[in-house]
This record gives sequence, C-alpha cells and structure tokens, in this order.
Amino acid sequence: MKREEIQIRDPFVLVENGIYYLIGTTGSDPWGRGSDLQLFVSRDLEEFEKRGVLVTDGSLSSYKNIWAPELHEYRGKYYLIVSADRKDVGRGCFIYVSDRVDGDYKMLAEKGSIGRLPFMEVDSLGKEKARVVFPGAEGAYTQEA
Repeated sequence: MKREEIQIRDPFVLVENGIYYLIGTTGSDPWGRGSDLQLFVSRDLEEFEKRGVLVTDGSLSSYKNIWAPELHEYRGKYYLIVSADRKDVGRGCFIYVSDRVDGDYKMLAEKGSIGRLPFMEVDSLGKEKARVVFPGAEGAYTQEA
C-alpha cells in the first residue's frame, strides 16, 4: 500500500537494518477505541505492507483512546510503549516487550501513570529500564526491563 493510504496519527518510526517499522494511532476509531496497534513495514517510506497487530492478548480490551505508541529496540528486545484510558483508572501508559519487532508483545506491568506522552530511556548508569515520563507530572513510573 502507498504511504498516502495509511490512516495514522502520532506516527513513530523504528529503523533497523534499512527497514522502516511504522506504528502510530491507527484504526477506524482513533477518538473512541483508539489505535489497533497495526505495524507497517517499508524499505523506502513510500510503499508499505501491514505486518500485523502488535498486542493481541486482550490486555488492552477494556481501554479506549489507545494513542501514541512508540517502538524501541534495546539489547535484542523490542519495547512497545502505549498510552490508554479507562474510565475507572484514568489515562496510563503500558510497556510491552517482545523478542521480535513484529509480534508477541507481553505487558511488563499493568501499572500505568497519569499522562499522555510516553518515551523510553536508559538511565545514566546503563541499568536497563523502560521508563515512562510525563511532562508536568510529579515523578515517573519506572519498570525494569
């Protein structure tokens, strides 16, 4: 499929070995359910193929407004960070991990934290962590990788 045919908001691209992995807020209902977490793959950023949905275990089935996913590789593992909302707990971010870029992601922890802009960092001592930080929040939720 051509780049123009992809309906996406909040795009994020992971580049690995000359291949572009595109994820973002995709799907037919971005303001309700939110992203279906569909992964697109390209060698030239013009032509893409759908590679699959990254979270299929039902762990986000009770959430809506699934937005702004990011995909990172660190030390041979792939981390998917996604923001989601549920009426009884509010907005939180969730960290998933997989041995493959294109699938079988499992949640590291079910705890989220209020905020909407997740990202991953590795602390200055090199300790492996996936960390979600929210601008304006009083701290961060940190999950050891």
